[in-house]
Amino acid sequence: MSDNYKIISISQKRQITIPQKYFSRYRFGGHAKVSMLESGILIEPAENISVSNGEFDVQILQDLIQQGLSGEELVNAFKDCQVKTRSAIRAMKEEAQSIAHGEADFDKFEDVFGED
Repeated sequence: MSDNYKIISISQKRQITIPQKYFSRYRFGGHAKVSMLESGILIEPAENISVSNGEFDVQILQDLIQQGLSGEELVNAFKDCQVKTRSAIRAMKEEAQSIAHGEADFDKFEDVFGED
């Protein structure tokens, strides 16, 4: 069986158990966010999703409105931006974790900004 997925049971009460290796790796806490996708559902740790709690919502909306979007077009573009922002933040967090665990190289402050 692949490490990318696992078949799990669904109880009569529609409950599932998140396998321990996924629970630990993605640092689930007491809550999970469930999102409906075209092909199924996405389950994410709620504690790790600051973007969906409105952290960047105002900035995203202001930018989209400045682009002249409104109505359903605005709503759809907003949803797309939220997904992209979440993905970018997740990638940055994963990169930071790799660096913290010594699994990836990093640039020092001096390398980026020079000695001065």
